[in-house]
Amino acid sequence: VYIEYSNAYMRSTEKLNDLRTNSRRFREFLQTQASAGGAAASTSGNPGVVLDIASYLIMPIQRVPRYELLLRELKKHTPRNHPSQAKIEEALKSITTVAKQLNETRRAAEAALRLASLQEGLKSAPRGFELVRAGRTLRKEEMALLAPDPRSTGGDVKGEWIDGTVVLCSDVLVWLAEEKRGEFQYLGHTTLPGASSHPGVGAGRTISLGPAPTKPTYWLARLTDAKAAKGFVEEAADAAAELLRAEQSREAAAKTRGGGADPSKVKKGRGVLSGLTSWLSSTLKRKDASDPILTSLNSFLAKAKPPRMVVTDQTTLKEIGVVDEFGNKKRGAIPGEVAVLFAQGSGDANSQAGHLSEAVVVTNRRVLEYSEGKIVQEIPLDHVQSAKRMKKGDDKSDEIAVKAHTGVKYKVRVWHKPASVWLADCLAFVSNELIKMQEEEQKKAKK
Repeated sequence: VYIEYSNAYMRSTEKLNDLRTNSRRFREFLQTQASAGGAAASTSGNPGVVLDIASYLIMPIQRVPRYELLLRELKKHTPRNHPSQAKIEEALKSITTVAKQLNETRRAAEAALRLASLQEGLKSAPRGFELVRAGRTLRKEEMALLAPDPRSTGGDVKGEWIDGTVVLCSDVLVWLAEEKRGEFQYLGHTTLPGASSHPGVGAGRTISLGPAPTKPTYWLARLTDAKAAKGFVEEAADAAAELLRAEQSREAAAKTRGGGADPSKVKKGRGVLSGLTSWLSSTLKRKDASDPILTSLNSFLAKAKPPRMVVTDQTTLKEIGVVDEFGNKKRGAIPGEVAVLFAQGSGDANSQAGHLSEAVVVTNRRVLEYSEGKIVQEIPLDHVQSAKRMKKGDDKSDEIAVKAHTGVKYKVRVWHKPASVWLADCLAFVSNELIKMQEEEQKKAKK
């Protein structure tokens, strides 16, 4: 019975979190019941802690470990030659098996509840960002002091540290500033795995975070000690490795099933991101090497003339303020990042200077989608596996469907069909070129 309850408990927890997030009526119902419970406790003269529905649901899960402790004590104080000794040992063996499974369920449930709690207290997150998502699990959370990385601000971090927390999930890393108990200010997040997305150990207990889609791009997190920092980085590396292994398993299964599976897509999806990002990182550190992404973008520009709504001329980019957004680090640009092209939103491409209201900017590091002058979505270019234009609706806007090597899917809004077709071809070209360049260098290294 307990195992059946344990299996159903996770489903009920997911449903509870879903209702809390998406149903206003359900939230109001919970608040009403909590108020009624508090009033009843006060009237009865027993104003203890008022438990919510989640606390009641987890009670059976928490009870079994008590039975295990009781049986251990009973076995300890029962003589070996006692007639009940064998039955006690059998009962202890059974309850230990159940307790082990329930402990795993309890930890997963507590992690899910913590994610839901963080989601409820989260403020000013970018459009479309949700902590609670199907299949996402909380792996690690650490309290930390947070500050902008000097490489993003061009200054010092002295005196700028703020209280916060770093949250590592199965597919994303998030850092938040704690405003008051239970309330958090969104600072940034990055998707696992990817170039520069793994936190790196800095000096002692400090780790680096980024890149993020908000200003500043990179952050520093100072954990409690060096051991905590090392453990957090290792856990993030394990999470990224598991994502890549899962992708490899899916691709291997697809290849085994056959049925018309595209060999080129299978090859691209076979965990290439880990090797690709490692190669990019080492290449960018070499003084004698050119930027592979910038080279790929320039190659596409040389062979495919952009449509009217796409600006690639550096002089024009400067006139409309796009270059300054990165050259002056107004948006917290990644070191070495340069704007390459700009797909204007509604209106003319040569409109008012600095107009980034509705636009897509492609740099030599990222694809950035702007809405109302703010970056609402970021896609690292090394993540891109494929891209194609998708018609969205009747408002004359299109969407580019971008699939990452990790299987993550993005939708980028582009206002004009010629621009969306051209930009999708550009992203697909860059993805293919990066893989080709990496394979060529590997062949040369083997020779």
